[in-house]
Amino acid sequence: MSEIIMLVFIAAIIIYGIKCKVPIYETFIEGAKSGLSIIGTVFPYILAILCAISIFKNSGLMGYLVNLLKPVFNIIGFPAEAIPLSIIKMISGSGANAILMDTLITYHPDSFIGRLSSVIAGSNETTIYIIALYFGSVNIKKTQYALPVALSCDIIGMIISLLVCKIFFG
Repeated sequence: MSEIIMLVFIAAIIIYGIKCKVPIYETFIEGAKSGLSIIGTVFPYILAILCAISIFKNSGLMGYLVNLLKPVFNIIGFPAEAIPLSIIKMISGSGANAILMDTLITYHPDSFIGRLSSVIAGSNETTIYIIALYFGSVNIKKTQYALPVALSCDIIGMIISLLVCKIFFG
């Protein structure tokens, strides 16, 4: 079904372009050129954040940060097993998916930790990645309140995820 929808969508665009007498191929080429220039602008920021994520995960800094945060998270009843996902989700979506898969394999999808991890993965944003990419690509050096507000929202999202899971899954 989705293949048919995509085919109909593309055909509708082409038919509409022909009806409006738009040079379809030339317009497509112009769009592709502008897309390549955007990639050239954004790529260095993507590369930098991916390197930073790799260093963060492989240097042991994440384990140190998890151990540092455990007492704080224990106060609100947040399981220590979900802390790595909560941290990585702020930085990397693919890294968070990998940690989620490990968590689900280790603790089972129907466990409280599995459900909490799934809710966190689905409800929080890759805040640091987004701020680095978007602010960097438009050359904004001072993010002012964007980072503290976004990280506060991530923390609120984690707490609400915990509350929702406790209400629905005990």
